[in-house]
Amino acid sequence: MVDIHLEALLKSGRFVKASPDIKQRLILAVVAQEGQGKTHFSFTAPDTIVTFNADFGLEGVIHKFIQQGKTILEYQVPMPNPQSRDVEKEAQKVWDDLEAAYDECLRNPSVRTIIFDTATEIWEVVRLAYLGKLTEVMPHHYTAVNAQFRRFLKRADKTDKNLILLQKMKPTYVGKNATGDYEIAGFNDTPYIVQAVIFPHRAKVNTKLADGTVVKKGEFYIEIGEKCRHNPAVSGTIFTGELANFPWVAATILEGTDPSTFM
Repeated sequence: MVDIHLEALLKSGRFVKASPDIKQRLILAVVAQEGQGKTHFSFTAPDTIVTFNADFGLEGVIHKFIQQGKTILEYQVPMPNPQSRDVEKEAQKVWDDLEAAYDECLRNPSVRTIIFDTATEIWEVVRLAYLGKLTEVMPHHYTAVNAQFRRFLKRADKTDKNLILLQKMKPTYVGKNATGDYEIAGFNDTPYIVQAVIFPHRAKVNTKLADGTVVKKGEFYIEIGEKCRHNPAVSGTIFTGELANFPWVAATILEGTDPSTFM
């Protein structure tokens, strides 16, 4: 039996039936301190890969993946100088160019993965473009710039592109005293925008994991954080050895998929 009231809503053009389909791609934040393997992990995602490079941390990492046959395009982000007299104008040019390049990648059918290396620095660009400075900014002045950056990141939602936001970390303080803990450096809403937060680690000493696996000093492993929208049950899962890569993480998060889908 036709529900005429429902049909009226659909015919209005303002509503569509929600789709049960899940796109076979991920929007991730990859969070770690320096030297823990953020860039390495991101390059294990499917190619063609486009990396927006503001951190200049590719040397010594990217060549290994190119030698493996991966197609990687690099977009150099010229970081504005916060001390420049014309910093707002310079940053706006950088931001406008970056936005146009990002949109171009989202439209290109050959691009499968987009990386912001790092999203922490990209956040600095948009703040300089709209606020003209990085410090001594009142919280209410962030309303417009927060909305702008949120819309920028969420453009990937309706596409089939993997989006990987590499995030630096910063120490937390109580008053003037460091607590010894660290938090994401950059856009505070990042964990709410991404589908999962991933933590790469490089073992400082031989480390025995909860399941008994021993990760040797210097070896790389991956942990799915508490934020995992598609599959909360896999939060805390750790990947070691040959499984510590994007295809295995993605196939674990997106039920019903196989690592080969993301190679």
